[in-house]
Amino acid sequence: MSESIYYWQVPMPEWDFPIRITKRVNCKEDIQISDWSLHWHEHLEFQFILKGGIRLTCADQNQWVHGGDIFFANWCEPHHAVDFEDETVYYVLQVELSWLLNEQKDMRLARYRDALMIRAQNFDRFIYHDQKLCSIFSEIIKEYESKQIGYEVCIKGLFLKVLGLLFRNHFHSDAISGTFYLYDNSMQYTRSVL
Repeated sequence: MSESIYYWQVPMPEWDFPIRITKRVNCKEDIQISDWSLHWHEHLEFQFILKGGIRLTCADQNQWVHGGDIFFANWCEPHHAVDFEDETVYYVLQVELSWLLNEQKDMRLARYRDALMIRAQNFDRFIYHDQKLCSIFSEIIKEYESKQIGYEVCIKGLFLKVLGLLFRNHFHSDAISGTFYLYDNSMQYTRSVL
């Protein structure tokens, strides 16, 4: 019998800034009393673990992430928590992909947006001990919590850096043909019409 998959609407705190960052603390018993159903949404989701551990399921993988690890659920990718260690502290960062990569005329950025949407299976979902990414997520959280003037621009830049590092270090391009780097004129024309 297969498990049901639910669509979860992700409410953004600000309509014009489609990022949601939530600090959570969970213990082992929480898996029994809250809804951790297999779900999907249109947002990229990162879980940045500070302390403890979470066992998560995503794309037929079921693994633990611990302090200093990151879980990545791509756009529309079903995922859910399965278990917690006691006193697990982590941040959930959710961001709308179209806000990050919506440059209609920029084919270079468009190919990365398309790869995120179409090539989800080529990304690592469980990222272990990547100090660069952890450092950037810490900066994003600091900017978000301080809300100093210009924080939105800083956060967008930091998320773009996260995407760059995901492609550089956690995207398996060898699993696809060399066409990822080719955007011919017909693709550019199709994009301009759409």
